[in-house]
Amino acid sequence: VAGRELPVLPMAALVALVLAGGVGLYLWLGAPGYPALPINDRLAASEEVYRTRPDQATAEAQAPAPDAASQPKPDAEFSALMDKLRAAIAQHPDDVQGLTLLAQNEAALGNYKAAATAQLHLLQVKGEGAPTKDHLAAAEYLIAAAGGYVSPEAEAQLVAVLKSDPRDKLARYYSGLMFAQVGRPDRTFELWEPLLREGPDDAPWIAPIRAGLPEAAERAGIRYSLPDAKGPDAAAVAAAGEMNAGDRQAMIESMVGNLESRLLAQGGPEAEWLKLLNALKVLNQPDREKAALAAAEKVFAADPAALERLRAAAGSAP
Repeated sequence: VAGRELPVLPMAALVALVLAGGVGLYLWLGAPGYPALPINDRLAASEEVYRTRPDQATAEAQAPAPDAASQPKPDAEFSALMDKLRAAIAQHPDDVQGLTLLAQNEAALGNYKAAATAQLHLLQVKGEGAPTKDHLAAAEYLIAAAGGYVSPEAEAQLVAVLKSDPRDKLARYYSGLMFAQVGRPDRTFELWEPLLREGPDDAPWIAPIRAGLPEAAERAGIRYSLPDAKGPDAAAVAAAGEMNAGDRQAMIESMVGNLESRLLAQGGPEAEWLKLLNALKVLNQPDREKAALAAAEKVFAADPAALERLRAAAGSAP
């Protein structure tokens, strides 16, 4: 598709969208129907819950409809480009670059089911050589399409990620969420407690981990005290969730603006520059994103690997 570069939704932003899209509906800890059983019996009962849990299609059918006000509203030019891209893939269904763009941009539009379909076909086309990031993207799109529920199909993608990289933080977070959903708070605790310690504190999975970890520990019979938060606490996160769309957008833009001002004035580590570039892309601020990238390139001029990551985040990798 020529003429205009289609935006790509950063993975961290997708995590935030999944969390905002109703994970609370699924984050119950302890197998449903067994609230009064002793811990050992409850954990054993969860095996049946795990074995018989809904598949992806069932979960998608039962997932709550997205809030129309929060859905992206593409302009006419973007919509026309997407129509061309979809038509091109219909004609050339095994085109790797086209499938990659289609999956990413369907996700950017909130069309997670279509994104998952494209991503899963991309994995088939690439075969056993498909990189870990493609499996992780498939898991994320499937989870988003199911409203935050980790289906057996999504779990299979997470298993593929963790086989390749057992330390992958997103895969570990979503695996912990899956265990919470099937009533294995002990496994959730095993996965989430180290993630909380490892950080980074502004990672999108930290707030839900802080919100769910104490109950996971209690239901698993583990004595645990939540460490002091270094970033926004659970109350602040909950308050943000109660804001209307306009207030929430204003809060996000304020946070991004503060980060932008600090980095441009004082500099900072690569992780913060990546966070800023991703945020500006999600906010659709190409001019500010271009300026931030130019400033970051000066800071990391002597680090080619960092420059490559920064340019990739800004969608301008050579």
